[in-house]
Amino acid sequence: RRVHGGFQPMPHPSHLVFGTIAIIFGIASTALVFHWVKHLIDDGQSKGLDWKDSAGQLWNYHPAFMVTSFAFLVPTALVVYRLLPLPHLVKKGIHALFHVTAVCLSIAAFYAVLESHKKNKMDDFKYLHGWIGLTALILYWGNFLIGTFTFGPFGVPKEARAAVMPGHVLLGALALIVGVFAILSGLAERVNFTACSAGAPGSSEKECRTVNGLAICVVLGFISTFLALQYPAHKTLAVDTTSLHSKLLE
Repeated sequence: RRVHGGFQPMPHPSHLVFGTIAIIFGIASTALVFHWVKHLIDDGQSKGLDWKDSAGQLWNYHPAFMVTSFAFLVPTALVVYRLLPLPHLVKKGIHALFHVTAVCLSIAAFYAVLESHKKNKMDDFKYLHGWIGLTALILYWGNFLIGTFTFGPFGVPKEARAAVMPGHVLLGALALIVGVFAILSGLAERVNFTACSAGAPGSSEKECRTVNGLAICVVLGFISTFLALQYPAHKTLAVDTTSLHSKLLE
């Protein structure tokens, strides 16, 4: 009788450490970005969040939701699916929930920046940040659709799911990488043009420190996510008790 039924991959302790650190940095990034847009942002942008945009606050949803999506929700979805010692369907459900939330927030963030630009008669995709962000969203939304229709409850054959999985994983990794670059390029714009530029309208030492701290949290969170997902899995050796018993009787 085979006890374990084969080599069973188990999370290495380093997986758990880096995964936990990644989630902590994701939470910190989310807290910092909301603190920034609600209390510190200044350059003609009104502080706070107002979807009706009664005082120019609609744009603030863009950084808040993009950071929440790509620095917290997406990494957490990956770490949970990879590491949690839960039944497969439970992990899959949690994984899907985080991704659905990230998709909804990223759509809202995209709408917020386009509508804000339209209201203020500003050009869309004027800087490199806009194109990087658009690329990240196309990759992420596209991969989400692929994952939904391939691994969702649509009866796709097991062989087809296995064939799609490597591409799904690769596309997901690319979307996360480009998403992090989009966040950093957007924060760099803010730092260079306003927050940290001496004499610029709306320059603020406190805001400058907050934005730079946010960028550091995003980078460290991404590195931790990468290490959590790439560290070699620890495996437990299967024990075939039938074979062992036979040898003891010889």
